[in-house]
Amino acid sequence: MKLFRSSSRKRGYTLTEILIASSISVAVGGAAMWFLVEGSRSSVKSTNTSINDLSQWSIFTAISVDSKTANGMAVYKDFTKDDMKDSTVRLNNGERGNVLILTRGKALAGSTATSYTQVTGYVFTPSKKTLRKFVYNVPTSEQGDPATNTKPKTLEEILVDNFDTFSFRNVADNLQPTDSGVGVFLVRERGHSGILTVESIQGDGNKRAVSKKLIDASFFIRG
Repeated sequence: MKLFRSSSRKRGYTLTEILIASSISVAVGGAAMWFLVEGSRSSVKSTNTSINDLSQWSIFTAISVDSKTANGMAVYKDFTKDDMKDSTVRLNNGERGNVLILTRGKALAGSTATSYTQVTGYVFTPSKKTLRKFVYNVPTSEQGDPATNTKPKTLEEILVDNFDTFSFRNVADNLQPTDSGVGVFLVRERGHSGILTVESIQGDGNKRAVSKKLIDASFFIRG
């Protein structure tokens, strides 16, 4: 009986096979990484877009509600005491500023002066890219009293005298003017109407993940 020894032996992979397998692995890994990065970037951009939508909603809601309950308004260049020192610095039709003041007031009996009961301010700060809001309920001591012949404080006196005590809250962040160096509040009709125009920009670093949104919020005083 003859014993046969197999002449075939287990052989290793050839260099060519190894190179082909390595190339396939690199290609598959690269494709997977590309999908991962693109998916992550798409998710970030989607999140930024949602934040922009929330900013738009917050601005629209806040200004719309406050303007409907107000019976007066004024726009000033910036939130400084000098820019709000008296009524002569209120901006006129076609001018732009970074401060919108909405007021509630009433006329005192036997007087042409306005007695303010509430002052609501919207302040845009270019350096911080924020839109902030304050609400000041005017105390009776500043409203005037015909019985004691006490005159009410003017709007500018209220703003300047309480300048350092207003309590602010953020309305929206990461905003910028559509034109550099230009105020965001445009006066359409002094004392009656205007429009806020800003651009909301979310995200930085990777430009492909940045989301931008133009926000226009009109306001009208019906009082």
